Amino acid sequence: MIFLFRGTKIGYYVSVVLSIIGAGAISGAIFPQAFEEGAVLQTVLALPVFVLLLLLFGLICIGSLESIAGKKMQRIHQLLYDCDVEGYLAIYETFLPKVVKRQPERMSVLLGLSTGYLVQGNHAVAGQMLAGAKYSPNNRTGAFDAVYTHGNFFSVYLRNGNILLAEQVLAQMEAALSHPKLREQDSNQFWPLYAEMQALLRMEQGDYKGAEQIFDLAYQRGQSVLSKVSTKYTLAGIYLHEGRADEAGEAFSYVAQHGGSTFYKKQADIYLATGELPTPAPSEEPLPIQPPVIAAVEERAGQGVFRMNRQERKRYSLVIFTLFAVLFALYGWLGLMGQREFGEFGPFASPEMTVLFFGLFGGWGFTSLVGGIWLGCRYVRKQSNGFIVVACVFFMVTLMGFWLFGMVVTLPFAVYNIVLLRRGKKRPAAGSNN
Repeated sequence: MIFLFRGTKIGYYVSVVLSIIGAGAISGAIFPQAFEEGAVLQTVLALPVFVLLLLLFGLICIGSLESIAGKKMQRIHQLLYDCDVEGYLAIYETFLPKVVKRQPERMSVLLGLSTGYLVQGNHAVAGQMLAGAKYSPNNRTGAFDAVYTHGNFFSVYLRNGNILLAEQVLAQMEAALSHPKLREQDSNQFWPLYAEMQALLRMEQGDYKGAEQIFDLAYQRGQSVLSKVSTKYTLAGIYLHEGRADEAGEAFSYVAQHGGSTFYKKQADIYLATGELPTPAPSEEPLPIQPPVIAAVEERAGQGVFRMNRQERKRYSLVIFTLFAVLFALYGWLGLMGQREFGEFGPFASPEMTVLFFGLFGGWGFTSLVGGIWLGCRYVRKQSNGFIVVACVFFMVTLMGFWLFGMVVTLPFAVYNIVLLRRGKKRPAAGSNN
């Protein structure tokens, strides 16, 4: 979201420069001789300090900018929640050219635009936006995207009168809600919406049984003006179906009063003026026949720190072994240069043993930090909010714990993953749920 706003985008580039300057200044102050000619050891020690400080400053700056951008997005979404659809779309339409090459952000913008156009009543354009939403990674973000995508597709098809496709995408939405990467507390917030969509589908087929109770509860549960307006609009349709014209008129009056620039207000105004509720016309433009479906899940990663699916194990092992090789070569070369500069030093005298010692020192040491943070964060993110806050407050203690943990498990776990993956190639059915 940082690159959606001019201020945060400028702040990002400024923070990169300031982080480099700050990390260089502090590491230079700690090792003042690092930049002097011949100070190889000081330079070797200053380099990892500079990198760690740069990462720390970068994470702080990016986190702050993401928070600022997130608050800006909340204010924009509040326009939609307050039924100011025109104001919401006017801002969101400026985002699309900014995310042409940034798939995660582009997916978010397309979903936001499709929601806005649906609330506006332009379901044909909403369908076009959804047709371009192709980014569905097989993770928690992808599961959220799939839920929203299929939910919006359902509204598009339902308004267009295509009941068959509406049924199909509703089934796909249910599958997305059962995705193993979507935590239970995440999916629980969507199940009521899914139940409302099921009721809408049954109503479209002439079955109104239990619909009033569902949408009465939805109205009471609604926290935004938009949710109450849309629910009241549906209730008005139920009242009309049951011949309760007075209650329908009251519901439509509420929608007309609070609906802002939404589709619901336009429909309510027509009913209040003519006494008839128009049916949305089918789109004259071809709608996408099949929405993008989230990638099939062949294995479940589980909840433990070491429980990963095949893709996660491949990614972990690739990063760890590549990083270890690069750092081993770099620090082995630095150790050799130091021996040539100062003569024999350190615990080993021969060039070969010097390269081996410093290569292992750098490769194992810093790769362990990366692996420890990787696995440690998997553990922390599953803990309570209080635990996470304490871990962040005592950041240096947490970082040291990650490092010590990583020194023990990083490389052995990477080797274990390779063995497990090779065994899985020979016997595909084995280890699929590890």
